[in-house]
Amino acid sequence: MSLPVKLLLFFVLVALAILCFLLACRFGTDLDGPLLVSMPGTIERQGLFAAPWTGGNPFPALLIGVAIPLLLLTAAVWILARLSRR
Repeated sequence: MSLPVKLLLFFVLVALAILCFLLACRFGTDLDGPLLVSMPGTIERQGLFAAPWTGGNPFPALLIGVAIPLLLLTAAVWILARLSRR
């Protein structure tokens, strides 16, 4: 695989990870919806919340907004690490 193809694939995977996160999660303070990840040491409900379209079920938000982006970013970093090897 050539260098431009690997770079294009890297940027596509990073963009997909960001898009998945933005679609499934909201970050803020005391938002509607289930709290997925909270910030330690805060008194208020502050952290990562599920998007409204999940219907109060945090599993799709965790899967689409956290797990899938982690896998996509892992693949992107693997591609980036393999750029130096030919």
